[in-house]
Order: sequence, then C-alpha cells, then structure tokens
Amino acid sequence: MLCMAARIRLRDFVQPIRRKSIADDVVDQLVKAIAKGALPPNFRLIEQRLAAELGVSRVPVREALRELSLLGVLEDAPGRGWKIAQFDVKHVREVTSIRIALESLMMGAAIKRLQKQPELAKGMDDELVKMREAAVRDDGAAMRRSDIAFHRQAIVIADNRIGMQIWEGLSNHVMIIFGLEHFYNPELASVVRQHEELRHLLVEGEADELDEILKDHIAGQRSLLGAAQNGTTKDTRG
Repeated sequence: MLCMAARIRLRDFVQPIRRKSIADDVVDQLVKAIAKGALPPNFRLIEQRLAAELGVSRVPVREALRELSLLGVLEDAPGRGWKIAQFDVKHVREVTSIRIALESLMMGAAIKRLQKQPELAKGMDDELVKMREAAVRDDGAAMRRSDIAFHRQAIVIADNRIGMQIWEGLSNHVMIIFGLEHFYNPELASVVRQHEELRHLLVEGEADELDEILKDHIAGQRSLLGAAQNGTTKDTRG
C-alpha cells in the first residue's frame, strides 16, 4: 500500500489551486452590469467588443461567457454568440422557488448550530452593519452586495458543503434579481429591517417558524416584475 501511494502523483488528478482569475472578474463585471440594467434582456454580447471594453484578451472573456451560459444567465444568440437571458416573471419565480427550498433547509440547520454557538452570528452581524451604512448613503449597489453576503453568511453556518455549492450556483441569478428589485423599490431602510428580523429568528427563534418567515422574506421577488409592469410597487423582501 505504501509503495502504491508513493507512485501516485496528485498533480495527475487535480489542477493547481489558483487565485481569482481574470475570467472570474469578467463574470463579476457582467453580472453587475446586468443587475444595474446596463445590459438588458436579449442584448447580444460580442466577445471581441467585450474584450476591448474590459481591457483584457478574448480568452478570459470566452471563458466567462461559457460559465454564465452554463449558469443560465446567458442564452444562445441567433447565428452565434450569447445574449442576456430573460429575467421575466417566470425566471424570477423559478429562481425564487428553488432559493426558498434551499435556504429553508440550510437555515434550519443554521438555527440548531446558533443555539449552541451564538458567536457564529458575527458574519451576519458584520453584513448588517454594512447594510445600515448603505441605507444611510442610499447606496443600492452596496446594499445588494451585503444582502447576498448576509444570506451567504447564514448558509455558511449550516456547515453543508454541497448545499453551499448549489447556493453559489444561484448567486448570480439572485444578484441580478436583487438589482431589479432595488431598482423598482429603493426603500433600502426596509431591506435592513427585514434582515434584522431574519437574524433575530435565526439566533433566538424556533426552526418551525422559519419556513413561513423565509417565504415572506423572499416572496416579494415573485411579484416584482409584474408590479413594475403594472406601475405599482410593493414591499420587497430579500
């Protein structure tokens, strides 16, 4: 057994760990642009033009576009290339329903850990501070980042690696939906209050209360686009 282990070279089976790549940065920039509405649905992305505007080579741009297409943020464009996916009511409903189910499972586990180790809430508390600061500055972009980071911190507490990976796969969709949500309802102080309530439940509440409260917390996204199309606004949740 030792001889066999000596003959095995780990590099034959894994890739070197890398720092955040240029392609990852391109993904981040494109998601932010979609969330801000700068890149609307059906907008066609041209690899060469993107590379020139971002000041990078075409290789990381191509890699980023492929990654976003696998995540469903981009769709095939007629002919060749990619276009921004439709973040319509149906898309929002699909992402939201999956997110509610996943976060209910993960945060249920987080509640049990927080009851024994309340100090694990520090990551959520740090993001709440940033959210309050963003509300004072009326900074919607910073609020979106901290909104997602708050939920990420809550899910990290569950200590479920596979669940975390699945949630991260949804995060780009969530960021874009948050962008639309805050665009149509800029009442950032209400977003802070909603997360303070969720934090209280996770640290001091009961697991059997979670499902309904989390549905209410997230459900505003389902009616977001319909409300916007009708010229109305609703109290949004995130």
